[in-house]
Amino acid sequence: MTYRITGISNQSTCDCCGKVDLQLTIRMSEHDDTGREIREVCFGTHCAERASGMVRADGWVVRGKHIVKVARTAEWDRPGRLRLRAEQEAIAAKHAADLAAAKERLRAITEAFNAKPLTLPCG
Repeated sequence: MTYRITGISNQSTCDCCGKVDLQLTIRMSEHDDTGREIREVCFGTHCAERASGMVRADGWVVRGKHIVKVARTAEWDRPGRLRLRAEQEAIAAKHAADLAAAKERLRAITEAFNAKPLTLPCG
């Protein structure tokens, strides 16, 4: 399991050690070995340092109070990531609809010419 810093949370309990009444927690995404996001957790700063491996995405070492700065930077970038994900999903949906329409046109053409059905190489 790997963790990536995604921002700051208002939650006052650490999901790692269970410590309560924290002033702030670091929001992190938990990823499996393939890099797929499993869930989002909130850790206190010390647990977040250990879980993140103390290395940012760009390779810089993260220590002490700097993990909060990294989390704030990730929080500011969050709307951009969410917008990009939504754009990617919209493009994928459009391509799927275009592919379905192309398959339907191909089927209609083959029926019109009473030919053997053709299969597309992409599925």
